[in-house]
Amino acid sequence: MIFTLKNTFLTATFSAHGAELLTLEDAKGRSYLMRDPRFWGYSAPHLFPVVGMQNKGQIFIDGTSYPMKRHGFARHLPFTVVRQDDTSITFLLTDSPETTSIFPYAFNLFVHYTLLANTLKVTYEIANPKDCVLPFSIGAHPAFWTLMEDAQNFEDFYLVFEKEEHLETIPIDLETGLLKRGVLPLGEHIQKLPLKKTLFQQDALIFHNLRSSYVSLKNTKNPQEIRFHFQEFPFLGIWTPLEDAPFVCLEPWAGHADYEDFQGSFEDKEDNILLAPKETKTFSYAMEILP
Repeated sequence: MIFTLKNTFLTATFSAHGAELLTLEDAKGRSYLMRDPRFWGYSAPHLFPVVGMQNKGQIFIDGTSYPMKRHGFARHLPFTVVRQDDTSITFLLTDSPETTSIFPYAFNLFVHYTLLANTLKVTYEIANPKDCVLPFSIGAHPAFWTLMEDAQNFEDFYLVFEKEEHLETIPIDLETGLLKRGVLPLGEHIQKLPLKKTLFQQDALIFHNLRSSYVSLKNTKNPQEIRFHFQEFPFLGIWTPLEDAPFVCLEPWAGHADYEDFQGSFEDKEDNILLAPKETKTFSYAMEILP
């Protein structure tokens, strides 16, 4: 079933499968979110309870190994709609026998979508209903077209950070998808980052603790702009396939893939969130469509 939110500025559609945002269009019918199986099987999946690859495709909890796919299981499962009106909708995923067989924790994962004028806000609300700590990572993976009216080439597009940045990316092992120690410098005093496929020869760019609270996707052909707000997330991933696929993903993360030397318990993984018993934590990001 497809669910729709609409206001004067934007129309968004969603699927209960994965609570995924399917389309985002402005009042002129221009589409911003890429959804085309020729290029990628998703449009904006949610990453939970892990982000990225885990060492040997598994996590260890209390000495037991559990299989865990890249980016976790939330994007593959049906959510329940628990609230909806004209401009907001909330989806819920809870633990089940299917999830506890690979992730032995209780959880409530709410995904709240809200249209606010020309902005779609997405909020993750994670609740821990039990008396033990809930470890997890969470993130988003929305894909944006690099086709906007007369801007038809990937190289027509560029990113503009809110502030000048000293850009360093965390390297990725191309065979395993795991992170390597150290950083690869991209440059200092960078505010504008032109997009080109060669930037992604080593997979995604992964930035940690940026000064900026948002980054804009713009192009050299027209004034269309997507301003992407990610200030509540410590990591920002940027990714596109190397082949001729006309999109770029802007990915806010709380957590990341395993480092290649990590073989410890999931609770001990660096940058995981450790949610105390009976506590709740939220993370929000937003897509603002300009002009």
